[in-house]
Amino acid sequence: MNEALLCEEFINVLQNTLAIKILGSFTKFKDLFETMMILTKERAITLIIDEFQEFLQINPSIYSDMQNIWDEYKDATKMNLILSGSIYSLMKKIFEDKKEPLFGRADAKIHLQPFRVNTLKKILEDYNATYTKEDLLSCYLFIFLRAELLNTSNYLLMQGHCPKKNSLI
Repeated sequence: MNEALLCEEFINVLQNTLAIKILGSFTKFKDLFETMMILTKERAITLIIDEFQEFLQINPSIYSDMQNIWDEYKDATKMNLILSGSIYSLMKKIFEDKKEPLFGRADAKIHLQPFRVNTLKKILEDYNATYTKEDLLSCYLFIFLRAELLNTSNYLLMQGHCPKKNSLI
């Protein structure tokens, strides 16, 4: 994904979910982020960005740009910014490495733990009451060994099945 497409996705969400009209086009996330910060001077929103560590591949300066914009507007806005990611080491580096621009900017951190087996059983039961032990093992392995596919596994659980052991890579 490139930065212009990232901006386009955010604009679609803002317009369709929050009914916020965004005028013009954006090719740089820093410009769109600053626009969102200005908009939230009047209207409170919660912006949730998942897989935040992937912004590094799109444009390495995004974190620095966000830091500068956040520092400029944070006290005057009504934005709750929630940033999440599935690669622990990168998220830790982004927010806890003193050399990184977003160091010290996190007001709170939540370290999510994996589901316990009993919880996974309940989830499976909700979507497939006749699941087998093999289904449970497949789901456990699929979800916990392939964490980068968590969104896919959520979709599979909602469909009432998990991949069989021979489909795991």
